[in-house]
Amino acid sequence: MQEVRSIFGLLWQLHANGLVHGDPRPPNVILYEERPLWIDLVEVQEASPHLREIDVEILTRSILSISRTVLLDPALKQLIDNYAKSATQEDMNLLAEEVYQCLVISN
Repeated sequence: MQEVRSIFGLLWQLHANGLVHGDPRPPNVILYEERPLWIDLVEVQEASPHLREIDVEILTRSILSISRTVLLDPALKQLIDNYAKSATQEDMNLLAEEVYQCLVISN
């Protein structure tokens, strides 16, 4: 759970600073002096609710290995929508917990 919460928290920090990554997948995180950092910031932009939604959906799909052509579970989609509108750390944590639960169920 800690790894999932950590990467979602890392994305929240970026969003809290008014930016979106554009391609926030686990391969675009490195550890530098035991601290996770985003790399591959070529698509970084100023954040908006729509772009935050895209960011968290990309991260969710990447962690769960769900293609963009497959519909997300309605509960996940609702959590993504809620986060996109509010961008609170609490909403991001709820999404991270749901993603983790999906991982546990699928394994």
